[in-house]
Amino acid sequence: MIIALIGPGRVGRPLARALADAGHQVRVLGRAETVAGEHHELGAADLAFLSVPDQAVGELADQVVTYPRLGLVHCSGQLPNRNIGPKVAMFHPLMSFRGAESGAIFQGCPVGISGPDQVTAALFSLAKQLGARPFVLDDEAKSSYHLAAMFASVFPYILLLQAKELAEKSGIASSDASIIFGPIFRRAVQHLEESDPRQGLTGPVSRGDAQTVRQHLELLAGDPERAELYRSLTRLSLRYARLDPGARESLEQALRPEPG
Repeated sequence: MIIALIGPGRVGRPLARALADAGHQVRVLGRAETVAGEHHELGAADLAFLSVPDQAVGELADQVVTYPRLGLVHCSGQLPNRNIGPKVAMFHPLMSFRGAESGAIFQGCPVGISGPDQVTAALFSLAKQLGARPFVLDDEAKSSYHLAAMFASVFPYILLLQAKELAEKSGIASSDASIIFGPIFRRAVQHLEESDPRQGLTGPVSRGDAQTVRQHLELLAGDPERAELYRSLTRLSLRYARLDPGARESLEQALRPEPG
């Protein structure tokens, strides 16, 4: 298959490598040259991937939609296809990219796909050739999907940064914090993949240990932003904890802010 890829950025570069490794003819084009009207490479393409920022997809699609034989494919997990055009499909790798990765990063990578039947059939085939795990995503559900991806990728990263900064106060060097806390983070993810979330929950909430929660909040007394984050996450943890009513009430009481 001849594939044009517009926008060799963080997603586009690894995707181009993966497609080429799978035996496809990949023609990589910069966004600027495509906008400038250099469309000759697109005329022979079966598909054209628009790997550009969300705000640029619509304008770019309008300019090149008539060129690829099968259609256009954007890589945004949030944009509804109906807002872009009838021949447009989505191919969203649910992965974080830096741009320097090899095509092997798509091995086992979930890929959300939506769009016209003819295009999605081709995209499912492509995904499987890359070793990815394609799944159908409802065009109307993308906002909720994108929100879920935010919770799964960005927020854990921020939480690990909090752990790293808090660990420094205990005398752990910043350079060692990732090594020390990495295994327990990966184990938490493993628990989530292997079992019911309620069974994987550990820590003071799972034990009904209100005293430890109070001690943690005392340590955060001078850091109101982190204290509120701790309270919010601990309250969410209570949803999944198997506790008797007394232990639950003790934890809820420990989470209440001190009056005044």
